[in-house]
Amino acid sequence: MGSTKKGGDTTTNKDAVPADTATIPTPSSPYEPAHLLQMMLAVQKDVTALSTKNDRLISDVEKLDGKVNTLTHTFSLIKGASIAACALISVIGVILWWVFGAQITELKNKTPQQAEQGISADLQGIQNRDTKFPQRLHKIEKTTE
Repeated sequence: MGSTKKGGDTTTNKDAVPADTATIPTPSSPYEPAHLLQMMLAVQKDVTALSTKNDRLISDVEKLDGKVNTLTHTFSLIKGASIAACALISVIGVILWWVFGAQITELKNKTPQQAEQGISADLQGIQNRDTKFPQRLHKIEKTTE
């Protein structure tokens, strides 16, 4: 190789190292093109598998959404029925108290002696009714003969 000096003299020196070295561009990727192609195919398979799983997940969620809507509707009906039943029980309780409340209050206000007298009077009435029943039955039998 030849080198030029300021004076324009050229000498050839085969053992001399050149002052400027050639620049080699760095590779854009440390992988070979075949390896890149193999990686891209693997990524494409993974994306396809994920896409399939995603579609199945969407269909499963739609099915579950329908079931959840059905359960929500059922629970709202049960809630409404229980509220209506509570209101109905309350109304029936008020009506029963209105009908029988005075009698219950009267029984509550009786002294124990009055209560015993009332029970004995009730028992006598039952006994009288029982003794009169055969007599009535006998009268009915006589009239039918």
